[in-house]
Formats: sequence, C-alpha cells, structure tokens
Amino acid sequence: MKTKIKVNPKTGVLYMPKHLLDDGFKGEMNALTNAMTFTVIHPEADFQAVKQSLQILIDDIEMRLRRETKSNKSK
Repeated sequence: MKTKIKVNPKTGVLYMPKHLLDDGFKGEMNALTNAMTFTVIHPEADFQAVKQSLQILIDDIEMRLRRETKSNKSK
C-alpha cells in the first residue's frame, strides 16, 4: 500500500495517518535508513518479520515497474 506521511520541516514532527496509528505504529519506534528510503519498524516486529515485509514491498515495486514499462510501450 502506498501512503503519505508529513514531516514538519521546522520541528521535525512526523504526521502519521490514523490508519497507521490504529495498526500500532505509535510511540517510540526503530527505523532503518539509507540514502533513498527509511523503514519505520512496528514496535512488535522482529527482523524476520521486517525482512518478509520488505520482500513484499520489493515484489510490489517490481510489479509497478513492469506495469509502468508496459504502459510506456503502448504510448
């Protein structure tokens, strides 16, 4: 699922949509970062669950890229 979050540039306060809060993304959480992304880790998740979740996201991104490529070829 694609969702938007907002960060106040002055305070650094992050706004999380209600559906993420309802799913338990609240309080202090760990995050993994690199130059292009950051992954907020659910407080109850272990690294095996994080790995599985990221693989699902990678598969989704690959599907979106294939669809995008198909769409560009038909233009």
